[in-house]
Amino acid sequence: MLPDQLSPQTSTSTALLSKTQRYFITALLAVGLVFLSMIVLRNIFRPATITVIGQGKLDFQPQEFSLIVSTVSSNRDSVLAINEAEAKTSVLIDTAKSVTGAEAEIKKAFYQVQAVPQPDGTASYQVVNAFSVKSNNVTAANQLVRTLYAEGATSVSNVTFSSSDKALTTQEARKLAMQNAHEEAKQIAKASGKRLGRIVSVTEDNQDASGNVSTVSSTADASEVSITKLVSVLYEMW
Repeated sequence: MLPDQLSPQTSTSTALLSKTQRYFITALLAVGLVFLSMIVLRNIFRPATITVIGQGKLDFQPQEFSLIVSTVSSNRDSVLAINEAEAKTSVLIDTAKSVTGAEAEIKKAFYQVQAVPQPDGTASYQVVNAFSVKSNNVTAANQLVRTLYAEGATSVSNVTFSSSDKALTTQEARKLAMQNAHEEAKQIAKASGKRLGRIVSVTEDNQDASGNVSTVSSTADASEVSITKLVSVLYEMW
């Protein structure tokens, strides 16, 4: 059969194929046109943005506290210096257990032996020993700090009161910070004659559910402490 003498069936199949191809190409062009229109419109009507700082302050009654106790001992004899430091530390650990109770969690935090040159050319040995105390006997914190100093502690630092459920307390403070940021952003948008849009991004600090009350004094009392959570929120405005 010659090329120009195609059967009716062949001609019909070719026509259907061409029609299907036209539909497919038309659909692709339509999708591409819609996508291009969205890009153009987004560039033309790009929303303004605003960044606000939200602050959430939460007051709570602490269920536990922790602190760092350190002692410094010096002697020209290194062995005597080390023995003196160990004796002091042992007394202070017993004191901490006696005041807070047997459940107190005590851990070594720092230990250093250092030779300190003297004017006469000799050396004096300085031993720094530190340990941490963690207890849920919050009411004993004040007495503990006083007693530790009375028993010869060189310093009591990082006195921190916290919640037993830090994740929950931190989450509550975070919610307050987000609410504060939203209210601030709404007021700014309203003053600008715009409407507040969606949240683009959120950045927060690393503050956990604890509060430092005292690091240098001889007292530490916290029937109620506060934590402050900060968030930086980027909003769209239309």
